[in-house]
Amino acid sequence: QLNYYPQKDKLVITTLEEPIVFFEKEATMKGSTTLSSDGLIGKGAMQFYDATLSSLHFKYDRRKIHADTSNLQISGKDLGALAISTENVQAHVDFDKNIGKFISNTGETKITFPANQYICYMDEFTWFMKSDELELKKNQTVNADIVINAEERKRASNFFSIASGQDSLNFLSTKAKFDIAKNILRCDNIKDILVGDALITPDSGRVTIEKFADMRPLHRALI
Repeated sequence: QLNYYPQKDKLVITTLEEPIVFFEKEATMKGSTTLSSDGLIGKGAMQFYDATLSSLHFKYDRRKIHADTSNLQISGKDLGALAISTENVQAHVDFDKNIGKFISNTGETKITFPANQYICYMDEFTWFMKSDELELKKNQTVNADIVINAEERKRASNFFSIASGQDSLNFLSTKAKFDIAKNILRCDNIKDILVGDALITPDSGRVTIEKFADMRPLHRALI
């Protein structure tokens, strides 16, 4: 549906059934766009690279999408199963560089990995769309003190297993990578992990988590 308002110098397009096509068919959108002398804006749901980016206020540059507040969902390769989801993030997507940058509006944003059965809290992440990979970062200093108290450690953690029987498994990782195609989550900069009454220090400060919260064996770990 197309509406032109000459006195306001605005052209509004609203989707009914067929989506609006963007960026030489690299993205589509269901919702509405408004073209004026100030540029092109929109609201609705953008779809590209197996992802849905929703916002009430998109701003478009040449082959770029910007949103001050948005929600993002990226599907995996297993019959379209959800790979990650997050809400309330600033979004900046560049289709020339094939990179999306997302920054939390609340200091840190909750990111859910349904296939891995984990959630994490990060400040920002970058999506390399062609390689199907995310890089996640958290600006938090790792406490050098040894803390055994489970509740204190939980408050300082940002990765949490939500798998049945693993609800007490959590740790702090300030840097991580996620392979969307393979559903593999690699967490770095881990000082240690509290398991029962034991502190486990992973070799090289890394753990790798596959689907169903399956953490790969830790070799050369310190207990």
